[in-house]
Amino acid sequence: MKKHLFYILCLMAVLASCKKDSTRVFEEKADVRVGKTLTAFQQALTAAPNGWKAVLYPKGGGGYSFWMKFNNENRVTMVSDFDDETSTQVKSSSYRLKSLQQPVLIFDTYSYIHLLADPTPSISGGGNDGRGLSSDFEFMLLEGLIDSLSKGLPIDKMSLTGRFNGVVISLTKATAAEETAYQNGELFDLMLPVAQYVSTNTYLFLNIGDEKKLQVSLDPGRKNFSLGWEIGGVVYSSNSPFAFTLNGIQLQKPVEYNGKSFSEMFWDDAAQELYINLDGKRTVVQVSPTPILPLHLVIGTTGFSSILLPAAGTFPGWSTDFSTRRSAAAASMLAGPYRLTMGRMEFEFNSSLKTMTIWLEIFQGTAGFIATFSYTYTKTQAGEFKFTPADPAANGNGALIITDMAPLLTQRINADHFVLEYLNDVNEGNLGVIKSVEHSDFSLSGYFL
Repeated sequence: MKKHLFYILCLMAVLASCKKDSTRVFEEKADVRVGKTLTAFQQALTAAPNGWKAVLYPKGGGGYSFWMKFNNENRVTMVSDFDDETSTQVKSSSYRLKSLQQPVLIFDTYSYIHLLADPTPSISGGGNDGRGLSSDFEFMLLEGLIDSLSKGLPIDKMSLTGRFNGVVISLTKATAAEETAYQNGELFDLMLPVAQYVSTNTYLFLNIGDEKKLQVSLDPGRKNFSLGWEIGGVVYSSNSPFAFTLNGIQLQKPVEYNGKSFSEMFWDDAAQELYINLDGKRTVVQVSPTPILPLHLVIGTTGFSSILLPAAGTFPGWSTDFSTRRSAAAASMLAGPYRLTMGRMEFEFNSSLKTMTIWLEIFQGTAGFIATFSYTYTKTQAGEFKFTPADPAANGNGALIITDMAPLLTQRINADHFVLEYLNDVNEGNLGVIKSVEHSDFSLSGYFL
């Protein structure tokens, strides 16, 4: 009887404690908490008297910097290193903060940040898949930032993540001097001489810690940086996208050589030279009259994996014979049963497998397709290539047009030997050239990918 009474008293005590403990896990409802976060975030955005420096690296390649200044009327003014116009003209657009399961910053009218995601290739510089550079213009606040806002901590730096492509945008408060510089077009004043410098001085190198010359490749258009070197006939490289700053370029990740690394490169306008700070010392990028690494050694490595030919009738480095043969192939496709239009052509090299693949864009009306033509290759020590059609030589789409492509493939690529060369063009930048040995009047060129 006493045992039963003990159990009853224990049960009553448990029930009583359950009745008394009605405390919530969160003291406020979710919508109230999110509302407070959005209010605190708006205050943080607008509390930067000189705006914010921002940088993001789209999945489609390259890096892009911005200066942004937010106000309480949901307007934001911007400058960007996207192109000449965006770096010199301060433009205003709208933004808003919204709860979409979590707090989100939305740039809701077309602005400089939308250029990266524009589906039109001629605007964004992206491909024909309608994704632009696979960037974002809606960004989520992450837990660390939300926690800092809830505690009322000062926010001088922050990172947000894109809702659709996961692209991270990093923001840092700007100084008064930086705001003035951005508004006065000084970002363009740095971009222009750097672009002119690398166009004029084709072969650049660094010495870092030893006497080996490290090839420096800096592409202002595609915003890619590469450091390359050769050991025992094997080429190694360290690469990163970059964005322009008021002082030079900022790499997305450090590039490394022999245990040393750097993530920034600076421009000295007075001396007209690029340099890095390494081990507390200034190391200047030097100019060579000849290539540091022959193209046949670096082709197929990061930054030099492909040579991309634009959809054009002529282009720097295209010989008359190549242009004529390309036009003949294009005319044959258009007159054929499928009424196809020729687009861009990419020569992709795999130096490990010794393969070369030609990827050709073809269009039937607005519908786009890819035709592929596959090759293996041999290469002499001097860098002379011989391409041999693989088995199968073409995919389904390629097989449909292989006769149309005969002026380019059967009569030249399949038959001749080739050498690779660099070409630096004042307008198009550093290009790769594929040139026939047997027919010196046949050469083609394109951008490095």
